[in-house]
Amino acid sequence: MGSSPAGEVIGGITDGTAGGGGCLYEWNCTGWSECLSSGKQTRNCINIGSCPDIYKSPEINQSCTYTPPEIVEKEDKWPKNKTENANGKEIMDNNHIFLYFMAATIIGFVALYLKIKLSDVYAKDATKLKKKRLYA
Repeated sequence: MGSSPAGEVIGGITDGTAGGGGCLYEWNCTGWSECLSSGKQTRNCINIGSCPDIYKSPEINQSCTYTPPEIVEKEDKWPKNKTENANGKEIMDNNHIFLYFMAATIIGFVALYLKIKLSDVYAKDATKLKKKRLYA
């Protein structure tokens, strides 16, 4: 149960028959696959000899010792832009600053819109009151 190079030819064994003829068992095998987590590895073998059956075929499965791949921690794709004070303490990252700015801007626009709308409502009510007083 070892490794064999890719494309290795295994065989060359002749098998005589009663009539004096013989055939050649010859196999062309790929290299062994990587060791799977199940502790097995495989390869494919093709009969290139003159014997038509699979008698004396080489092993296509074997046991192996699985070694799990090393897990390499990836760096954050989008590093944070942090602001630090003189002591090296983090104040706030730029993403949070931007979000706070956008929230304040939206709140400001909503407040301005409401002030304008409410001004119009109060102005109309005040005009109605003045008309009532004038004509009362």
